[in-house]
Amino acid sequence: MTKIEDIQAALRDRSIDAWLFYDHHHRDVIAYRILGLPESLMVSRRWFYLIPAHGEPVKLLHRIEPFHLDSLPGNKRVYAAWQEFVDKLREMLSGVRDVAMQFSPN
Repeated sequence: MTKIEDIQAALRDRSIDAWLFYDHHHRDVIAYRILGLPESLMVSRRWFYLIPAHGEPVKLLHRIEPFHLDSLPGNKRVYAAWQEFVDKLREMLSGVRDVAMQFSPN
């Protein structure tokens, strides 16, 4: 099993629809450790990574930094303007009832 498959199995065991990872300015060290992303990654724009309990993960990245999650599996969506970001995030979460997220100080 891959790390993503392990996460999906854990979500299903807990009846959680998805886990949403998020970072902005490299503030969520937990996401980097769990997803195996390099902690040296320079991040100035918001990114999101949704791992559903079933199906393929989805990435949402800013057009300026569209390659930050290329090491992870999943469909990529890109945004530029704030409203486009809100619309695409809403679309990503459409049909998702319960979402797990972690909290990282700072």
